[in-house]
This record gives sequence, C-alpha cells and structure tokens, in this order.
Amino acid sequence: MYSTTDLLNQYFDKINEESSTAGKARALRGFNQKQKMICNKKNFWWTRKPFSITSVANQQAYDLNPLIMTIESVTFTEGTISYPLIEVSDLDEWNRINGLTGTNVSSDVPMYYRITNGQILIFPRASSAGNTIDIIADSRPRKLTMEDYSTGTIAVTNGSKSVTGSSTNWLSATNLRAGAYLFIGPEEVPYEIAVVGGNSSITLVKPFFGTTASGLAYRAGDVPLIHEDYQDVLWQLEALEYLGIKKGNSKLYATLRDTIYNEKIGTWTLLMEDTLSETSSNVVQKRRVNFPFNPNEYPQDLT
Repeated sequence: MYSTTDLLNQYFDKINEESSTAGKARALRGFNQKQKMICNKKNFWWTRKPFSITSVANQQAYDLNPLIMTIESVTFTEGTISYPLIEVSDLDEWNRINGLTGTNVSSDVPMYYRITNGQILIFPRASSAGNTIDIIADSRPRKLTMEDYSTGTIAVTNGSKSVTGSSTNWLSATNLRAGAYLFIGPEEVPYEIAVVGGNSSITLVKPFFGTTASGLAYRAGDVPLIHEDYQDVLWQLEALEYLGIKKGNSKLYATLRDTIYNEKIGTWTLLMEDTLSETSSNVVQKRRVNFPFNPNEYPQDLT
C-alpha cells in the first residue's frame, strides 16, 4: 500500500528529477486527475465503501457524505439487527407513501428511503436517536494532498482502536485527517484512521491486531482509493505523460509504456480487466495464487 509520499518518491526516482515544491504540486495534480479518470471508468469492487449516519429522533432528511456517488444498499440497524430499506426513486410514489399517513409518522424501524439533493430521506421517521443508517456506496476518490506525518511516537493496544501519541501534534497537522492511514511500527502495517480526536488521540477504523507496545515509530499518510495492487499506475501514467512531453529519455519512455500497457502483465491492462470489477474479495487473491496447491499436505477433520 502506497501513501502519497511513496507515490511521489517513486515518480521522482523514475524520471530522475528534483522533487521541488513546484514539481510535487504538478505530480499531485496528475495523480488526482488520473485517479479520478480510473475510478470513473467502471464500478470497481474496491470503490464500494461503507458509510453510516446516526439517526435523530423524528428526523426524516439526513445529509449524505459528499464522497458518496452511487448507493448500492441501505439498511437501518437497531441494536444488533439490521433491516434493509427499500428505495423509492419515483417522486410521485414517494409523495404517495408519505401522504398515506403524513410525513410526521415515526417508527422503531423505517421501511423506505429516497435520495434527493444530496440527502437521504427515510420513511417512517426513526422514533429513536442513536441508531444507524448504514449505506454501501461507490465512493469518490479523495484528493491526494498530504505528505507523510511522523512526528513523535505512538502507543497501541492489541484489540483496541485507540492510539495514543507522545510528542505528537495531530490537530495542528492539517494533513492528518479521517480516511488517512496510520502505518504502524517497523513493519508499517496500515490502519485506516476513523477519528483524529486530539493532538495525541486517534481512533482507528479496525482494532490493532499486533502486540501491545509504546514508543513505536509511525507515519500517517493519504492512500489512493485504487486497490493497493494497482496503485503504481498513478505514478506510472504521470511519468509516462511527463516523459512524452519532455522527450528527454525515449528508452525509459518505451520501457515505462510497456510496463503500463503490456497486454498480459501491464498495470493498466490488469487494472481494467473485467474480472477486476467483480464484487469479490477473492479477485486479487486469485491473481496472486499461481503455484500448485496440494491439500494432502494439510491436516483435515481436526477435533
């Protein structure tokens, strides 16, 4: 998995240019333009993300996260039980449903939803606050703007989402925000950030699975929406465009073009294969497993 800084380093290393401020700004513009172009090509399975909204008692309309593009499903979770909601896309039908009993009717569990003007409307209104409207949707890519932040050290606990910083100043670091990733320890295991709660407090999306420790080195950085196996294509496409315009190294240009567009192993070709748009977490694993597997080497029927 690459952070923005990783992509910049790859880019400048390959084109043998100085990483000036102007050069970085140009490269980031290119990365963002190309990521947007790729994500608009098709509905890749890796652009499908969960979003959630906390219910307010007797409220019907809720603002949607601006990253949401196409909604796949909506459920309403009360306690430990999730109830699927039915979309009503036709305005007349929505008005008819609301008009049957009046828009102020409430229920423990809504049944319908409608998307309009950047909002999700639910009917009946949720009678209780604190429940969750869970949305699965295709996400827009966030702009890659930040370089890695690594001031201070962190303490983590196995099974906990809480991260505590020492000599950190996370709130004043404008490049540190929810949706970025924390690369923890010497192995740099990536964890997505859910909340930056203070100068020394971060909440992760998923619990920390490693060994409880303090004084750990870390770095925090933006990560492309593109699946990690294909993030190279961002710096590759930008470098190819740059070299094509500058025409300073025709040999490197030809090599890089083949790396991207080779019909069998090119990054772009593999990225755009139809199989990669499947809604399956096994797609990338299928690509990686290219060796014979003997099931007899593993014990079975253990009790």
